[in-house]
Amino acid sequence: MTYHEFCGGFCQFIMRRFSELTCFMPELYEMFSKEDMPPEEFALRSFCGPFYEEPKKKQLRASDFREMLPDDRKLLFDRLCDIRYESSKEENVPAYIIFHNRAIYEICMALPESMEELEAVPHVGKKKAEKYGTEILEAVRSYG
Repeated sequence: MTYHEFCGGFCQFIMRRFSELTCFMPELYEMFSKEDMPPEEFALRSFCGPFYEEPKKKQLRASDFREMLPDDRKLLFDRLCDIRYESSKEENVPAYIIFHNRAIYEICMALPESMEELEAVPHVGKKKAEKYGTEILEAVRSYG
């Protein structure tokens, strides 16, 4: 059962009234709300409880991360994606098991020069650095 099926017009009515009330009494909103959220969302969470559905976050694709990089690092990103793909085929696992797109993005931004620097990159860690670090560092060195 979804929020709309359960609440229908009632929660929409409550949401509008609560929003109006919090505009006139901001201390009411501050008293009940521990998070920084709009009054409408707070009203939905408060009155609709378990039937409130969180908005889904958009999953970023490799192309999205690639576009966030400076132009001079996009080729490195492509090379690291190729390394990830080759490793995933060898190990017969999905590519995201080797490295998530965000990890490849972070490597491109950090440009680590040693195994210790690679381990310190967010979303990499010691085990992955030990397993794939030599090839990753070689790609980073050949890039720079």
